[in-house]
Amino acid sequence: MSTQERTAAGPAPALANGLVFRLAGACGVVAAGSYLAQPLTSRIAGDLHLPAHHAGLIVTLTQVGYCAGLLLVSPLADQLDSQRLLSRVLAASAASMVLAAFAPGGIWLLVAAAGIGVCSVSVQLIVAQAARLSDACSRGRVAGGVTSGLLWGILAAWPVANLLGNALGWRALFLLEAATVLALVPWLRSVLPAYQPQTRGSYLQTVASLPRYWRQYRELRRRTYVQALLFGVFSLTWTALPIWLRQRYDFHTTGIACFGLAGAAGALVAPLAGRLADRGRTSATSLAAIVAVAAAGLAMCFDPPWWMLLMAVVTISGGVQGSHVVSQRRVLALEPHAANRLNSLYVGGFFLGGALGSAFAVPLVHGHPPWIGIVGAFAAAVALLPAALLRHL
Repeated sequence: MSTQERTAAGPAPALANGLVFRLAGACGVVAAGSYLAQPLTSRIAGDLHLPAHHAGLIVTLTQVGYCAGLLLVSPLADQLDSQRLLSRVLAASAASMVLAAFAPGGIWLLVAAAGIGVCSVSVQLIVAQAARLSDACSRGRVAGGVTSGLLWGILAAWPVANLLGNALGWRALFLLEAATVLALVPWLRSVLPAYQPQTRGSYLQTVASLPRYWRQYRELRRRTYVQALLFGVFSLTWTALPIWLRQRYDFHTTGIACFGLAGAAGALVAPLAGRLADRGRTSATSLAAIVAVAAAGLAMCFDPPWWMLLMAVVTISGGVQGSHVVSQRRVLALEPHAANRLNSLYVGGFFLGGALGSAFAVPLVHGHPPWIGIVGAFAAAVALLPAALLRHL
């Protein structure tokens, strides 16, 4: 499939730090919307008379929807006007939030959850556009800065949902998120220039090209494997953390919320990792990030005090985020005209690792909390081999 590209706005100016920070905020707002229901699942299920064994589907369908959006929606950015596509996806996201807020029953809430997940791919559309607007010398800094908002949004959603959900109710929380997402549309249209790739082929041909790109780029496969293992450790840790804090340290809701916000400090590593990658230190940064995650896992194996657990959680968040920024920078540069498809394969692959980590978290933490650290350290150690092989590509 041959592709020619042009920008309607002409050569794109370099992204200033202030704009990168604001784009990170936009990513955080959108990402948070996918996780607002997680701490409120029991309350939502009770209000909508959703059976207890179906309550977990609220979060599951959001995650499944996100993976579907990566494979079916995100590739459209390699074919359609990026500005118009992003605006429509954000508008659909706001509509899904409104549906969740006014859901008369459980089935409608589940439909809304799937829609929220599908439309949350707008985060990846923003990241890909920001990287496209950057030259090779600043792409890592920009990708790292914008991506940090994604992690902040995920980690901040839990305490925000608890606090505002208690004060306003979960329906008002979804309405507030819908209004905020909708407000992003005109602002993003004003700061991101229109971009129209001239791709020959139909939508089905564009989606059907995904397996070919997966087979073609060995670096894409290896970086996806590495990040799937690391994101599995991240999801394992953060899913088990509230249970661990309650059982072992007798933390209550407010304390857990504050612990979560402090743990989000790991997101600050993202811009630093991006700058190191821009200076040609990709391999060293990747290996250091993986070793940091493994070391944090080992620290959690010995029933640490709460402050040491906090340090381990911050280290895991920082290591996973640092590795992601470096890998995403490389993936987006493999073939610029197919950047969104390559990014979809990469992000979708490591989110599968995250889903596996979440699935194992509860039985492990209930059985013996230090198993979280043991499994995390082992997964990070396994990631070292493909990461070391990447140095020879």
